[in-house]
Amino acid sequence: MTGTTSQKKPKINLNIYIREVFVSSLDEEPGIKLRRERSSVYSESKLNKNGREYIIFHKKSGAYEVNAFYLHNNKLFVLNILSYGSENLDEALKNILESVEVPI
Repeated sequence: MTGTTSQKKPKINLNIYIREVFVSSLDEEPGIKLRRERSSVYSESKLNKNGREYIIFHKKSGAYEVNAFYLHNNKLFVLNILSYGSENLDEALKNILESVEVPI
């Protein structure tokens, strides 16, 4: 194409799932245990949105990856955002968590 530039936007994957679990706290959830065992790979924080406390894991290097976990009434809500670009999507994560209605 003459006179125009074409830029590819980074591919972004957004995954949301809800499943029934038989744990009394998020500390017992295998996905959280795995990320805590890999503290050299993931950093952990907490985020409160709409009265819900999420445990958040960011991948420290490589592609942008963030995982948000929330547990209520034996239902586990997980949001995962993965981007192959260098863009930080933390604000997008906060906006998504603020707007989502967790039907659990």
